[in-house]
Amino acid sequence: MTKFVILSSTERLKFDSPPKFDADERSLYFSLTKAELNLIQELRSPTTKVGFILQLGYFKVNGKFYTTEQIRSQDINYVIKMLGFEPTDIDLSSYQKKITTDHRKKILFLLQWQSFDKVAENKINDHAKWLVQRQLSLRSIFLSIIDFCWQNKIELPSYNVLSSIIVEKYNEFENELITTLANKLTLEQIEKLNQLANIHSDKRLQRPKITLIKKINQSLSPTDIQENVEVFKMFKEY
Repeated sequence: MTKFVILSSTERLKFDSPPKFDADERSLYFSLTKAELNLIQELRSPTTKVGFILQLGYFKVNGKFYTTEQIRSQDINYVIKMLGFEPTDIDLSSYQKKITTDHRKKILFLLQWQSFDKVAENKINDHAKWLVQRQLSLRSIFLSIIDFCWQNKIELPSYNVLSSIIVEKYNEFENELITTLANKLTLEQIEKLNQLANIHSDKRLQRPKITLIKKINQSLSPTDIQENVEVFKMFKEY
């Protein structure tokens, strides 16, 4: 299986990390609508209220959820102060597992988004396959899938999950092409392609003939035009 690096390590870390807010952004993304405030008032403890607001604010920006350990301390302090609690009232170490799962379901329902389940994964798989068939760059495919998730209100998975989907679809497409060629090409055509690729040459440093036709020289000088003519003649022979 072919392996790819779609994003740099810095970009991957940023994609899988919560957003970094400035003061104005905290005020914006942790503000609550009436429906959101009503839902939070139903929660029992200060910790669950703070945890819910933090998850909700992050999700509004990045369309994904994060672990308690990933939550930024500046955001925790802001929400605590916003709700009028004391830091000693909050214990986010207890905000995990069943509670966070239940809150994530409520947030998805509140915002009318779809969780990243098997149905959503199949949709992304189909879209990734379509993108790969258009022979876009890996980065373009990755960004297009993110746009697809936002447009269809699908919870964004991690970088590793998305990259695995893209690599799988790329390899499937590559294998399909190889199989199609193997079934369509005659022995004579295969031999001519081998000659173009210089496969049977013992001169390891010799440029394969096929590299001569990968790019056409656009120069109008007589010498370059003649070279293009020679390449065209060679191509016709095959």
